[in-house]
Amino acid sequence: MNTVDVEYYDLKGHELHFKICPGDLQIVCNVLYDYCNMISEMIADPPEGVDQGTIELWRARYGYYLERIQKIRGKIETGIGYSTEKAIEKCKKRKPKKDDDIGEDALVMAMKVRLSGKSKKEEKPEPVAENGNQQLSLFDMISKK
Repeated sequence: MNTVDVEYYDLKGHELHFKICPGDLQIVCNVLYDYCNMISEMIADPPEGVDQGTIELWRARYGYYLERIQKIRGKIETGIGYSTEKAIEKCKKRKPKKDDDIGEDALVMAMKVRLSGKSKKEEKPEPVAENGNQQLSLFDMISKK
């Protein structure tokens, strides 16, 4: 299995390592990319709770976070030879799949038909157990609520 050895230092200066697969690091890069977009939107349109007297300080702080996250993502992408932007462009170029899927599985459609009462077939009596109790189906439980 292909793994990447990530080296880092703790606050005491000790060199530490952990191994992780490149696919997991790609996911980390994608998440950091999305988070940067969220921060950029938040800086452009601050939430209502931000004090108007300190809004420039607030923007500067989140601008600093944005730069740091972009640098971290850049280091990871360089280390594993990946680019989130290129991956996004590649996904956008893919042709859409054929739309031959009905979109719902049979159980969901059967429940909708049963609950809406569109299928009024001749109902058979439910089987009766030896102790006299009727056997319940999933649809009976839903309709009794």
